[in-house]
Amino acid sequence: MIRCLVNELRKILIAWLQLRYQRNQTIAGTVGILCITFLIFMQLGLRNAFLEGALQLTLNLNADIVLVSSLSSTVLQPVSFSSRPLHQALALKNVESVAPLYISSTQWYDRNQSVYRIRVNVIGAPTNIQTLNLPGVKENLDKLNRQKFVLFDRNARNEFNPIISEFKEKGESSAEVLGTTGSLQKLRVA
Repeated sequence: MIRCLVNELRKILIAWLQLRYQRNQTIAGTVGILCITFLIFMQLGLRNAFLEGALQLTLNLNADIVLVSSLSSTVLQPVSFSSRPLHQALALKNVESVAPLYISSTQWYDRNQSVYRIRVNVIGAPTNIQTLNLPGVKENLDKLNRQKFVLFDRNARNEFNPIISEFKEKGESSAEVLGTTGSLQKLRVA
């Protein structure tokens, strides 16, 4: 037992002497391992942030089953399909309700530079069914029922800060988007 302990201590002493003898290599190896560890944790953090952002919409849907076209590459760029599968699903006895969800993107008019350069995702849902569990949607359903009224995410990109600050000051703001006909449409923002 004592002999085994002495052998282990001797191995530790030899390893320590080797590390001290080749001090530069030891420091370089330690720094390399620290850099790799830092990069791995940074990559994991970026991956988690990306996945959380990409899944934010789908996690906030008030749904048990979501029908998406098989031609869609992502949920944020869906390929539209007929409403027939929704009506077929409604015919099932365990299905309480169905609701279409319209996802598109449009060009947002930048007031400061007078150009349509900011691309923004637009989500449309019927207001008679609680489809989205996003904060502020339920509280502002009466505004959404009015014509040309949209809700705006306060956590949006920095390009939208003028709209957000105007909303904070006045309680309401307006924005302009490029409509489907190519004309400028003014929307009220809540």
